[in-house]
Amino acid sequence: MKVLQLCYKMPYPIRDGGEYSIYHSGLSLMTQENVELKVIAINSPKFWVEVEDMPKSYREATRFEAIQVDTRIKLPALLKNLFSRQSYFVSRFYDPAFEQKLIEVLQHESFDILLLEHVYLCCYLECLRKHSKAKVVLRAQNIEFQLWESYTRHHKNPVLKAYLGLNTRKLKRFEKAMFNQLDGLIALTENDKNQLVRFAPETPAVSIAIGFDFDKLKGYDAQLQFRDPPLIYHLGSMDWRPNIQGVSWFISEVLPLLIQQRPDIRIHLAGKKMPASFYEHASPQLIIDGEVEDAMQYQQDKAILIVPLLSGGGIRVKIIEGLAMGKTIVSTTKGAEGIPYEAGKHLLIADTAEAFAAQLIRAYDDPELCRSISHAAKKLAGECYELGAIGRRKVTYFRELLGD
Repeated sequence: MKVLQLCYKMPYPIRDGGEYSIYHSGLSLMTQENVELKVIAINSPKFWVEVEDMPKSYREATRFEAIQVDTRIKLPALLKNLFSRQSYFVSRFYDPAFEQKLIEVLQHESFDILLLEHVYLCCYLECLRKHSKAKVVLRAQNIEFQLWESYTRHHKNPVLKAYLGLNTRKLKRFEKAMFNQLDGLIALTENDKNQLVRFAPETPAVSIAIGFDFDKLKGYDAQLQFRDPPLIYHLGSMDWRPNIQGVSWFISEVLPLLIQQRPDIRIHLAGKKMPASFYEHASPQLIIDGEVEDAMQYQQDKAILIVPLLSGGGIRVKIIEGLAMGKTIVSTTKGAEGIPYEAGKHLLIADTAEAFAAQLIRAYDDPELCRSISHAAKKLAGECYELGAIGRRKVTYFRELLGD
């Protein structure tokens, strides 16, 4: 089976959940002996990556190619888009050079599956249909328009709010139309799959989670986290709006309750592009570490992972990693969406500031609880997120689409 994976951003290095998701999507297929994978990615100036800096083994195995596409938001294009039916969120991902590369590849090579790693790449669907007979499958990172609806609702600038609302409505029409024109849909959670089925009942849809590369844990000492008192942390891309919203809520609503009850508590915040405003809240109880060079090394001595998400879709990469590393995770219901957990066994759930603080203090005060959750979390990760099993599920689904 020959699969062409199209990526809306470079899959490596892994600096955020999007990069993690698309890299491990390809990696899961590479575990399957009967799959030949080729990867083409957009390389944007904003997140530029030198291809030669990527692992040589990955580049060679996937015959990797990258095309420069400037997806940065530009005021002239933004204003011009006011008179277009297409959402600017989508149109900024279209580029003639990328389309030409697709044409060249498809004219010289045939594929069974064209795997799109974001709905924005559906702007090339007409080109793909014209030059290939392969089944076109979207692996939906989220229900994208719903993320923008949530962000727009909470925006305070009335002018920007009106513009975002307009483009979100355009995106909603585009996204629903694409769902109905594709040959297959892969959601990351069962909840997202159910929504896809509702929007496009005739398009075969399946739920397949993101996998975890357990080879990354070689040399990782999970026992270092069991110190007294335990270290609490949050690690995430801080240019993602739901993370900013969730951490802001944690700082303003949850942290004061924690300090009041446990003045000695310490919480570490880490992640790329940490907003300057968060540094203003730094204190003996709140340590702002910012971007870290080695995420695995950074997490090794920390026991309790907080996921205070209030919005967003898809599945949380940080929770999958946390489960695999045996962390005690305290999350909102929204944050843990898509994870087949049992509350109190695999992780702790809280949806109000008072409950979130209470669950954190519960874990902070009870090392045996943390050890019990750690053991159950690692077991759950091994059962649900092993890359080979994820790859087999994808291949089975692809074969069903092909009628094999």
